[in-house]
Amino acid sequence: MYDQGVAVHDVLGVGIIGAGPVTQALHIPMLARLPELYQFVHLTAPSPRAAPDVANRVGARYSDTVDALLADPAVDVVAINSPSALHAEHALQAMRAGKRALFIEKPLATTLEDAVAVVEMAEQTGTVLIVGTMHVFDPAWTRANEAFGDLIRDASVIRASAILPPNPLVERWCGEVLARAGFPSPPDLSIPPVRAGVVQAVTLNLAIHSIPLIRAALPNWRAIEVLSAQPLPPFGHHQFLACGDARIQMLANMHTHRWWDWSVEFESRRGSVTVASPLSYAPAGSGTVTARTDQGEIRLPASHETGYEVEWRHLHAMATRGSAPMHSARESLDDLEFAIRIAAGAAAKAQEILA
Repeated sequence: MYDQGVAVHDVLGVGIIGAGPVTQALHIPMLARLPELYQFVHLTAPSPRAAPDVANRVGARYSDTVDALLADPAVDVVAINSPSALHAEHALQAMRAGKRALFIEKPLATTLEDAVAVVEMAEQTGTVLIVGTMHVFDPAWTRANEAFGDLIRDASVIRASAILPPNPLVERWCGEVLARAGFPSPPDLSIPPVRAGVVQAVTLNLAIHSIPLIRAALPNWRAIEVLSAQPLPPFGHHQFLACGDARIQMLANMHTHRWWDWSVEFESRRGSVTVASPLSYAPAGSGTVTARTDQGEIRLPASHETGYEVEWRHLHAMATRGSAPMHSARESLDDLEFAIRIAAGAAAKAQEILA
């Protein structure tokens, strides 16, 4: 785990690009809970809307350009919460500006080429880089691997479920979000390119939370094959995949009620391991781990820390004391390549259904 020894002079200034719900409901509250590590000093957003009000209510500066934020000497760490298509561009800008560390919300980039450029520059400049795949950093995942890693890597069946309320509902429950988006109109799933687009979007924006955990159980993950893929209304997908002898089921949907199931289950001949997570917007601690073997059922206790808290603490330890990465930039690059391979295969299968 991360190094918890912190000196007062190690407080880092954070500048955030993007003022949407992820910034307002997740990262600003998280930074406020870590005053010994961070001070939120600057906010900018490509679309201003409520951004000045967001900055003012937490005492941060606001500017309307990324260049202005990057020119601020008080900004040591840049959190990139801008639209996904801008992640790589903003990351490269921040590194050229000499910033010490980057927290890039998932996905790392929208193309593998852009992601490679970001990771290679981080390696060349020595910039600390972490991608916001919070489930990878969740203490539940760490404990599951420590206690039952052999069962996870021996899995022949993997099930990943992300059945969630839509983001606008969760944002209402977990915080005050200015300029909150409304509920989008459901897409017309009778149109093959729309079906393909929905499946691809769900893979890269919702299933991507669980994809790194799935990849960790598949030694030959580049051999992944999408067997079938269907979009689910109002926003979701159902996919079956194969990788060697392993079979993977991914189910995701955003519905309109308050129940959720966010879990990944690994089944082998010797038993099963299930990692279940709370809603990411809620500071409700870590996920839980349940293992079932011939010896019975074992449940590991949850931690008070969320995956996001571990990430932010770990980023600080890497930036100030050179701690080794828990999940390297190259591993995040592999996660994205795996997700892109699945998304491309799923989009093709979704069109085939009605072709």
